[in-house]
Amino acid sequence: MAIITPTNTPKPGGCVQTFWETVTQSDSAAVLELPGASDRTVHFYGTWGSATGVLQGTLDGTNFFTCHDITGVSISFTANGVAVVAENCLQYRPSFSGGSGQDVDVLMFSHSTNY
Repeated sequence: MAIITPTNTPKPGGCVQTFWETVTQSDSAAVLELPGASDRTVHFYGTWGSATGVLQGTLDGTNFFTCHDITGVSISFTANGVAVVAENCLQYRPSFSGGSGQDVDVLMFSHSTNY
């Protein structure tokens, strides 16, 4: 089991793109610390193999919960999708359950004065 560490790429206008590449059913995703980021959008895409992927957040670094989109619906995918993240958390991570043959990439785009 590998821990997939996100990579951050600064973008114009004080934005940052975060990328968790090739998360399989036997992997877990490392947390992304993104305090003070605004306008967060997340994109899950790839080969799903019947897996379910959610975006989780935490304010205390220990207790993670499933984040919601701006309409209040849990951010949960079983196929490629994009959602705007409502919560402003200290840390984020994608999390997956079920499935086999999974190879999913996760991109998060946000405005952050830290980059």
